Order: sequence, then C-alpha cells, then structure tokens
Amino acid sequence: MIVIQVAELIEEAKIEGINNVYTNNIPASAPDDKSVTDLRITELPEIDDDAGSDQTTTITKGVSIDIFYSTDADPDDLESRILNLMMNNGWFRTYSPGHTLDPETMQLSKTMHFTQKFNRNLKGIA
Repeated sequence: MIVIQVAELIEEAKIEGINNVYTNNIPASAPDDKSVTDLRITELPEIDDDAGSDQTTTITKGVSIDIFYSTDADPDDLESRILNLMMNNGWFRTYSPGHTLDPETMQLSKTMHFTQKFNRNLKGIA
C-alpha cells in the first residue's frame, strides 16, 4: 500500500521536527499535544496514464500529506525537508495551498499532494 511505503520513507529519514507519522487516520488515543508535529498520510485517487495497444501502461498514484505543526515548529524548514525527501525518491508535488490556522489551538497546518508514475502490471491481459 503506497501510504505505508511513504510513511516508512519519512520515518526512516528521521526528519528533525516530525514527531509522529500516521497513515489514514490519527487515532483517537493519540494525545492532543501542541508541542509535537504530526503527519497524516492518505491516498489520492489513482489515474491510468499512457497507453499502448489499447491498454493503459502506467498508473499515477498519489498521497496527501497533512502536517499539523507544533506551536514552535519552523514550517518552511520542515516543508523543505519533506519536499526534498519526496522529490529525491521520485515523487512530484502537485498541490500545496497555503497554511491554515486552527483558531482554538493556534496551530498551523498544511496539506501537500505528491504523485508518482508506476508501470502497470499487464500480466493476464490478452
């Protein structure tokens, strides 16, 4: 599953400032702690690309990375590190709107989308 692969990539990189990496959901049991930076990674819809002999030959897969910053985080530095890691591993950033501020916690958050093209397994196709 692509979400797990990306989570493992980020965890193995040990990016300073990222405290927790979650896939799909942040568990209800996770502490509501403004002093940590959490990432949530979810899947984006797959897109069939490139065709040959009336078959698509590649699939573009994507992930959404939601960043929930600690109140003392440096968002620019952290985003740069995530972007560099992803790009160095074949991912392209396709969406990155501005930051949002939670009025209750005063925590910044940001969403970034990344995509990567994969060859499709054509076994069993006549």
